[in-house]
Amino acid sequence: MLSIEDLARQLRDAATVQSRSAVIGAADAESGIIARVLEFGSIAGEPPWPRPGPRTTLALDPETGAQVVVSLRLPHGVIRLQRPQMLQVLLDSLRGSAGWLDAQRIEPDLDRNLGRAGEEIAAQLRGALAGISGRVAGSIVSQLDSRS
Repeated sequence: MLSIEDLARQLRDAATVQSRSAVIGAADAESGIIARVLEFGSIAGEPPWPRPGPRTTLALDPETGAQVVVSLRLPHGVIRLQRPQMLQVLLDSLRGSAGWLDAQRIEPDLDRNLGRAGEEIAAQLRGALAGISGRVAGSIVSQLDSRS
């Protein structure tokens, strides 16, 4: 049985946990640029801006309102379309076992669960990108990022 005082102490201890995130991105800068274009379109001033080619068209970035050049085949970006699945993987991982009231267990449990989620999301992205850009697909990596 947990007393109110014990619960308050455990919640105070849990509040000291460092923030965690699983960072997913491209292992090399050039693949990162390609991945950004696949997700958001070409930024003003960068190729193929300002003239779209035969397989591209001008569009508005729904997040910023900026005009971008996007693929006719993938106007909403193949990476952006994966967001609902990525969020579901993250939510499922956080529902996994975690000692939420044990400050000693929270950090390792979060590391394990977020690490698994990051790897699963990276694998999904590699699969989604495989037929579009093998180079970008091969460069997708996941890493646990800890901040104090």
